[in-house]
Amino acid sequence: MIKQLILTTCLLAGLTTIYASDSLSVVMNSTRFQKGDTISFDCIYRYTEKKNAASTLNVWIEDIQKNKKWQYRYPLVNGTISANLIISNDLPDGKYAMNFVVQNQFFGITGKIRDYNPKTKGLIYLMLTKDKSSYLDNLVPNDNGSFRLPRLQFADSARFVFSQVGKKRGDLFIDIVTPLDSTFTPAIINTQVITVGNPTFLTAADTTRPYHFNEDIFKKPFTLTGVTVKAIKKKKVQQFDEEYSTGLFSGGDARIFDGIDGNEIASATDIFNFLQGRVAGLTIGHNEEGGLNITWRGNHVAVYLDEFKLDADDPSYINPADVAMIKIFPPNGGGPTNGGAIAIYTKRGVYADTGSRRYFFIVKGFTPAESIWK
Repeated sequence: MIKQLILTTCLLAGLTTIYASDSLSVVMNSTRFQKGDTISFDCIYRYTEKKNAASTLNVWIEDIQKNKKWQYRYPLVNGTISANLIISNDLPDGKYAMNFVVQNQFFGITGKIRDYNPKTKGLIYLMLTKDKSSYLDNLVPNDNGSFRLPRLQFADSARFVFSQVGKKRGDLFIDIVTPLDSTFTPAIINTQVITVGNPTFLTAADTTRPYHFNEDIFKKPFTLTGVTVKAIKKKKVQQFDEEYSTGLFSGGDARIFDGIDGNEIASATDIFNFLQGRVAGLTIGHNEEGGLNITWRGNHVAVYLDEFKLDADDPSYINPADVAMIKIFPPNGGGPTNGGAIAIYTKRGVYADTGSRRYFFIVKGFTPAESIWK
């Protein structure tokens, strides 16, 4: 009887241990796909600590043959996420390992203002997202200048612009940290091996060899082999345009104002005062709410900051000295909209001024629920 009681107690203890451990289940619509197919997956993360209710699912894909890697990440809210990856027609046939990796952190931004004066009224921050939405809010840093933004969830990337309350142009120097972009120890990993297309190059050994996930290879930065190209020397603003103008912003009949070599933009009181009178047909005014009202011969003109759309009521807070280039697209002249557009680009990379200001940032968020694997 005592033996039976001990055995029962041990079994219950074992069951308790199993129940108490975290687990991750992944359900996929298939393990064999063709180009153009959609990989659908549903993940359920069963967590034991309430603080992990808001976590992150990293999906790290590895081409088993070629050691090529892709990285995606999704919000795990209350332990669930469903998403679709559309397989690009350009993706090579092959055998791929999809590693579903739980990170017990959620998106966040912490920052610290250098030489912060606690007597100021605080900060305003503007968040612009790729889906054209914007968010404006205030925050009060600690006396030492440190602050933490509330938990945010957005797809793709977002542009954050900070400014002191009561000031129209940025002159802050802020250091920010985004924990999701730092190295971490996975809480749990679930690996699914899939096949795309008809990889005839796979041998029998390739098909049967077990796959072992090595998280370290996803942490090491890698660079492409350099290629030397001889070309006619271009102006810096032309090089900047080629590097940072993308999609519909890279074509069209745009007029470019140079903020890299020229000093006219930097000397202006604000960007729109600089443009006033310099572009025939462009009218810049204000609406009843105090927001911008920009038209071009009767057409509403859209405004973009680093290719993120600004609403009429959104202040830009950008110091003209930090503007690398302004592109003006006339109505029906191409660009992101047929009604005309103003695209403002801030200095970055080798064109950035690493002096006394840093107050605007592009931050990577989560992968959209439906995206393309290419």
